[in-house]
Amino acid sequence: MVANEIPKPETIPKSNDGVITTMNNTAMSGVQMTLLMPLMSRARITKQHPFLLNDPKAIELVELLSGPLPDKSDAKIIHADLGNAVRARNFDDEIKAFIAVHPKATIVNLGSGFDTTFSRIDNGEVTWFDIDFPEVMELRRLIIPETIRSRCVASSILDKLWVREVREIGPVENGVLFIAGGVLPYLSKSDVTQLFSLLADNFPNAEFVFDAVSMLGKTLSNNAIKKAGISSTRMQWAIGRNANLRKLDKRVAVQNRYSMFANIKRTPDFEKGMIRIMDRCDAWWNMSVVHCNFLGARH
Repeated sequence: MVANEIPKPETIPKSNDGVITTMNNTAMSGVQMTLLMPLMSRARITKQHPFLLNDPKAIELVELLSGPLPDKSDAKIIHADLGNAVRARNFDDEIKAFIAVHPKATIVNLGSGFDTTFSRIDNGEVTWFDIDFPEVMELRRLIIPETIRSRCVASSILDKLWVREVREIGPVENGVLFIAGGVLPYLSKSDVTQLFSLLADNFPNAEFVFDAVSMLGKTLSNNAIKKAGISSTRMQWAIGRNANLRKLDKRVAVQNRYSMFANIKRTPDFEKGMIRIMDRCDAWWNMSVVHCNFLGARH
């Protein structure tokens, strides 16, 4: 069964360990609360549909917080689970293609939340930065410790603080790739423009992979967010199928853009409801993945 909804805040895993005590004592906004949901989605899909995504780290973290996940694939898979898992798979493919050419690259995960991409794509050589609000990084460090090549930076993605740290520590001469999963749609158009200018100003020739929603996708998502009882956040930025991103900054060049489920082969492993969701999304371009790069000097 597939439902077009997202988890209500009270369904977020709880336990009595120190991590959850800290989570319960930390004031998190609606946007930051939604960053917990992709972790649960990736864990559920990995447990029930491993052919679609293999993220054992997500399972480990969710079970740390809430106990064992059910094995049965007939448990309800919500729309958000499918979207979050396939976005992760698409991003994995984009990152792996990039580091195949730039094996010692610097990868910067903007608005990382409890993302586990590094554990899935690490080639033993990349330098990785996770960027998010200080209160999110406080929690992340408790369950996903930093390593020599994987660092957390407590900062708004619109702040130059993280830029200085990445430029000072990251080997940016080996190639830089930015990713932002489930982040840009929650920003205003002016904030998206500011972010693109910040990246283009400081990282000429870097590449950027992010997901976007259409106007219809934004409406459907905001209805689901409201239904889940999250009143303090909503999606804001949406783009059409033929949007010209150079209007945000003339240094932006789109390498590729595709509908979220375009690269997912429909097989008998999928439930019919999941296939309907993917087909509908592809037909309407409700969600898409964008891969762009920055062209150096301002025109």
